[in-house]
Amino acid sequence: TEYLEYRKCVVRASSVERDGFALKQLMLVLGENKPVNQLTYKDIEQKFIPYYVNKSYSNNGINISLRTLKIFFNYLLKEKHITEKIVFKMLATNDDPCYISRAQIDALHEIVDDRFRRWFYFYEKTGCRARDPFKGYLDGNVWKISPEDTKTKHWHYYPLNDELKYILLELQDLKQSYIDKGKTEKQAINTAYHLIQKNMWRAIDRLKWSGVVPKEKKLTLKSFRHTFGITEVVKT
Repeated sequence: TEYLEYRKCVVRASSVERDGFALKQLMLVLGENKPVNQLTYKDIEQKFIPYYVNKSYSNNGINISLRTLKIFFNYLLKEKHITEKIVFKMLATNDDPCYISRAQIDALHEIVDDRFRRWFYFYEKTGCRARDPFKGYLDGNVWKISPEDTKTKHWHYYPLNDELKYILLELQDLKQSYIDKGKTEKQAINTAYHLIQKNMWRAIDRLKWSGVVPKEKKLTLKSFRHTFGITEVVKT
């Protein structure tokens, strides 16, 4: 609790939320009464990692928690709750970008309704992060997201044409519809994001069964961002 209160003063709320989740994962494995001064790398390498590997968590997912726990352990050392730095190995991961090809995008558009087709098109043409369409505001032909709402903590500017402006307003109306039902803005953003992500997963599963997308290929909303990036590199 003391650590999480400290983190609230120095990082974003989303990071504190991730901290709390990783600590819950750790306590699930080690128990809530494990004294912190008895923690060692063995608790991570011989207990924590094997537990979540056996639960079929991905290496990438486990590593996110491990990075968060490293920060916690460094805090314990700084506050003299432990006497030695806890060092452990991260898991091997595949961080290669996962692109979605033109043929796969076209096939995706064919099996979703008009609403989701427009929304996927927006991600493809802007290269924005998955939750970004529910943030920021329009200023003329420019979509602006302030540093408080961006991962990189600086202004993001997206020039939009009339078609993309319409879709952005539609996406922000989706968020507002959940706020009107009593959700907080954060809850509304997450609900809207999950609606789009789940529909993409369902569509991609159908494309895998039909052979359009290889069964081992993982495609998410972020795949549009990867594709946007490489397309811009090739064009410019």
